[in-house]
Amino acid sequence: MGEATASPADLAGSLLLVGLVWLTLLLGQALLEPALGGPAAVLASFCLAAALVLATRRRPHTSCRGISCAALGLGTVAGFASYPLWIALVAGAGKQLGLQVPARAPGEQGLLLAAATLIVAPVFEELLYRERLLTALRRRFGAPAAVLASSAAFAVVHGEPWAMLGTFWVGMALAIVRCFSNTVASCIGLHGGLNLAAWLLS
Repeated sequence: MGEATASPADLAGSLLLVGLVWLTLLLGQALLEPALGGPAAVLASFCLAAALVLATRRRPHTSCRGISCAALGLGTVAGFASYPLWIALVAGAGKQLGLQVPARAPGEQGLLLAAATLIVAPVFEELLYRERLLTALRRRFGAPAAVLASSAAFAVVHGEPWAMLGTFWVGMALAIVRCFSNTVASCIGLHGGLNLAAWLLS
């Protein structure tokens, strides 16, 4: 995936898009679940959110697909391999914050949820948070504030304290990678690799 350009005045549009995406996810799942069932409603709402993000994405003038595919592949391997480190870091941070260890409950499995979690979510979330929002915030407030703010926005919608803590730290790492790599492909790969490891090990 190529690098998209963003204007300095794009912050309001980026924030609006974040709101619209999460409204699409919430309403989509609520409205579609009675007709499609839970997993299909999740996948459909994720696809709607991805279509919204892709439809508003500015296309680059040039594309370097070989480098992007390599970044995507290397990112996936790195994300998968780093999963135990993330578990240790989040567990340590949660302990310091006094969070109680949640009861381990088996997550729902299935091909539809796998497609939503492993393919669709990494694409639209990275394009939304690391490509669109981070870029707009960075041009307005500078990189450190942009990394913190975009990571907080990414984390807060996950609701549960442990999920918010984990996604905040992962969001910080992905935002830093995005700032230095200047491509969103590596972030999509890292995100997908982490999700794959979590999916397999859960």
